[in-house]
Amino acid sequence: MLDRLLKKGRIRLISLEKCGGCSRCSPESMAFYEWIEGNSTGTNR
Repeated sequence: MLDRLLKKGRIRLISLEKCGGCSRCSPESMAFYEWIEGNSTGTNR
């Protein structure tokens, strides 16, 4: 589903930076996405 939203331009993948915290989680195992304003019309295409 995320791939579909990416292709439609409704979300984008946010690059991760090290948080400087405990370093228990690897950035390669996490993905954060952000909604792109104005690209959600509420209709299926």
